[in-house]
Amino acid sequence: MKKYCLFLLMTFICGLTSAQAVLTASGNVRLNSSAGTRLVVQGGVSFTGTANFIDNGRVDLLTNPSGPASNWSDVTAAGAYDATSTGHVFFSATALQTITGPTRFYDLTMNGTTGVSLASDIEVRDNLFLNGGMFTTGANKVYVSNGAANAIQSTNSFASFINGRLERFTNVAGTDYLMPVGKVSGSRVYYAPVRFNKINANTTQYTAEYFRGLPFDHLNRLSPPINRISILEYWELTSNSPGGSVNDDAILSLSWRFTSAISANPADWNDLMIAHYRNNAGFRWEPEFNTLAANIISGTAAFGYVTSNVIVGSFTSMGDHRFTLSSRIPNNVLPLNKIDWQLTAANKTSVIVWDIENDTQVEQYILERSVNGLNFSAIGTIGSKRTNGSASYNFTDGNPNSGWNYYRIRIREANGNSTFTSIKKLQFANNAIVKLSPVPAINQLNIQLGEDPLPGSSLQIITADGKIMYQTNTVKRNMQLNVQSFVSGTYLLRYFNNGTVQTYKFVKLN
Repeated sequence: MKKYCLFLLMTFICGLTSAQAVLTASGNVRLNSSAGTRLVVQGGVSFTGTANFIDNGRVDLLTNPSGPASNWSDVTAAGAYDATSTGHVFFSATALQTITGPTRFYDLTMNGTTGVSLASDIEVRDNLFLNGGMFTTGANKVYVSNGAANAIQSTNSFASFINGRLERFTNVAGTDYLMPVGKVSGSRVYYAPVRFNKINANTTQYTAEYFRGLPFDHLNRLSPPINRISILEYWELTSNSPGGSVNDDAILSLSWRFTSAISANPADWNDLMIAHYRNNAGFRWEPEFNTLAANIISGTAAFGYVTSNVIVGSFTSMGDHRFTLSSRIPNNVLPLNKIDWQLTAANKTSVIVWDIENDTQVEQYILERSVNGLNFSAIGTIGSKRTNGSASYNFTDGNPNSGWNYYRIRIREANGNSTFTSIKKLQFANNAIVKLSPVPAINQLNIQLGEDPLPGSSLQIITADGKIMYQTNTVKRNMQLNVQSFVSGTYLLRYFNNGTVQTYKFVKLN
């Protein structure tokens, strides 16, 4: 005897079935949908017991406007979604959805804006369409078992990809198998795809995952030809073929993105290589590159690929599964250290502060300035603290030029190589110094600007602990401010003008 439990409000209109609550099937029940039918669910789907679902139509999981997220849950022992199904499941909610249970979908489409989180591995037996949102896998994976090169398709790769681990079945020689992987870290999104171009038609399953961070053992490299490897990112790439097998032999392509910090000069890209951490007379980073053959580079400084010009044949999980970008020259940025730096104006000076991770290999920091952004001169040098963890530094340029000032930091390493940060700029106008009187002020503060303010200028007066006491977007060259109600103490005046911020201190007395 079959037992069927369905707790929802259902209507049948021209083959369309809609559910506003949770669709729950439990016990020994078989659900069937035929081609041309559509099941729209806002409350989610739940399978328990020995429930079975043969889906040859279409299932849409939409946002639930009045309850929990529209999730997919299958906790049956054998998996409720029948292996003979040829239907299409769409995840199209605007809130995060979750898949629980090792479901073997047929066609699966991501249409949502937030994405789907996996609580277990899933398989897509035909086509995976990535049109919006991301699959966040955690410790799980998405497996696409269709060997066709176009089994994964995307209309918006930079916003819809596998945020975690992806596995693909491959068996076609001479075609690119795209692995649209990446990582979301805080508010930053890193789309970092990989491509495998198989040398033969032997069946292989490749797995790829992208990581944002310092590669393992990054200073242990074969030099030459590797001058440096990226310290910002790496990939873990494996196959199900044992070591020494030719089944997984492929030409490999790794992507770069703007945040990879490669050189903006295309002439430098020919010195980019794929670095592979492998056991060849001991583990170290070695190039997947034939120096006698032409390099294979495509794209722009914002996004592109570097492709091995030799066959890569080792993707085992025994240690030689790590890959990253590398360079033969020091000026192809790929910074040796991760540096975050800021530039601000204060009292007609330029203040430069920076934080850096692991500067044990850095000898000194050379601060450089330019009036045109092209020709730089040194204006100061600070020795490295040679800290294994995080280190902070600061420098003040007390005599910037009138007009635009361009700054960068040259990072000189102990081996004599140098790399550069990005370039930032500040503008200082002639006679732009703000004069305040009387000092100290008692009842009235007179503010005199050195020149007429530009449109969009503003003024703020704040306390020493950051509380805003006064602000205005109506700025004149000469202003009088009543400060009689201010308590005695030290205040800061901030003048925002043409993208710069100038800060001045004054004292108020009763």
